[in-house]
Amino acid sequence: MEKDIILERLKQKGGRITRQRELLIDIILKNEYTSCKEIYYEAVKLFPDIGMATIYRTVTALEEVGALNKSNIWCMKERKPVEAEECLVRLEDNTLIQLDAAALSRVIEKGMEESGFLKGKRVRTVLVKQGETEAIRS
Repeated sequence: MEKDIILERLKQKGGRITRQRELLIDIILKNEYTSCKEIYYEAVKLFPDIGMATIYRTVTALEEVGALNKSNIWCMKERKPVEAEECLVRLEDNTLIQLDAAALSRVIEKGMEESGFLKGKRVRTVLVKQGETEAIRS
């Protein structure tokens, strides 16, 4: 979503448009974040006295106008599917297993089928979240 549209929606809801709020919108539009704390770490570089309450209020306001969705990894950018050519899986003994796209698809489908998620359906698309270090566990 574009900044101008977000600002207009905030105004329509009676929200104030402050310099800090505009800065926070710019920060969120540039990257994906998984928490208010990550946004805070970026914002404090430009506004050292900004408080976490300001971050939370802004995030809440953005959710209320439909510009941000916590379940969408705090992302206001349009998500695009990522097609994996290969996947590396590291086991606890540090063994690496390389799966090509077809093998990865079979593994995901088999696991989801055995877990009861598919219920007779087939997997069409798998979106891979990138850039989150917490998703990679060593």
